[in-house]
Amino acid sequence: MRLVLATLIVLTAPAVAGRSTERGLTSPSQPARPVKVAGLHCSEAGRAIVAAPTGFDGVRVVVADAAPGAAVDVTVLTGASDRRVRARGGGAWSLRMEATAPSGPVLVAIEPSLDAPSGACVERVELLRDERVVADVRVR
Repeated sequence: MRLVLATLIVLTAPAVAGRSTERGLTSPSQPARPVKVAGLHCSEAGRAIVAAPTGFDGVRVVVADAAPGAAVDVTVLTGASDRRVRARGGGAWSLRMEATAPSGPVLVAIEPSLDAPSGACVERVELLRDERVVADVRVR
């Protein structure tokens, strides 16, 4: 199932749990205003809910080429716990977790890193189980 959220965020997973229209969140009828980051048009911030069909033990953030010092924070929330990945520059940034996060709805939040001189463009966020992608959020 593929759902376009604000024409910038595409969720791909067996099921999508929902979406919100609170401040800072968007829906298809309220497109996000992209900003220019490292020569690309990126969303400053965004949130998406994706359904993880199985538990996951890692998060990988793939970032487009970025200017030196560019950074972005990606937070993954499940149940009562959260994990944050700070991507500094382009490429893939990963977080391995000791305990497996449960299956079900997962909130993925992309936020600017306020202490960085510039932002970075997230291309996708992947939830991993034994290094295999079980769900992902595609941006751009």
